[in-house]
Amino acid sequence: MTTLVATLGLTPAALSHGIGSESQKPLAVVVIGGSLVLAVLTRLLLPPMLVVAHRWREARLARRAAEGKGKAARDDDDDDDDAAGSAEDADVRSVKRPHDHREDT
Repeated sequence: MTTLVATLGLTPAALSHGIGSESQKPLAVVVIGGSLVLAVLTRLLLPPMLVVAHRWREARLARRAAEGKGKAARDDDDDDDDAAGSAEDADVRSVKRPHDHREDT
């Protein structure tokens, strides 16, 4: 709506041939052209760009989820080989974190 009003308002300045039109005409033509190009590109390019961005984001999230599941499966396989665990693993498990409300055992 704003683009339409600006275009219609500047049309007389863009079409004028009177006194002072040498300075007003180029500005009016540029403003009209820019607002029309912006309006058209917004309506033609923005929706497909949003679809592409959404598909890219969904694919990226799916890849991350698949990598996370694959990593968890590999970690489980590693635990089977070393059932007792190393001393380093025991130290890491015994560290009490601020958000951990368990009692030390």
